[in-house]
Amino acid sequence: NPVHIDEQAMAQMKANSGDLVHVRDRRWWFGGLRSCHAKLGAPSSNAGTCEMGKELARFGSMSKTRDVIIEKIL
Repeated sequence: NPVHIDEQAMAQMKANSGDLVHVRDRRWWFGGLRSCHAKLGAPSSNAGTCEMGKELARFGSMSKTRDVIIEKIL
């Protein structure tokens, strides 16, 4: 399942659709327990949001109400 972010965020990371990213909870004390790797999908029209499927969110123990940090890997 891909992760969708807005075009501005993709441009800021110099990322394209299909690039591998690391999505993690903003709270550092989880030490990566709430994180996952995913590919970027097509840009989202919702600015400032990260859209991912339920399966990926469940796998990464992500919460709908918490901010995430997305880092480009490849």
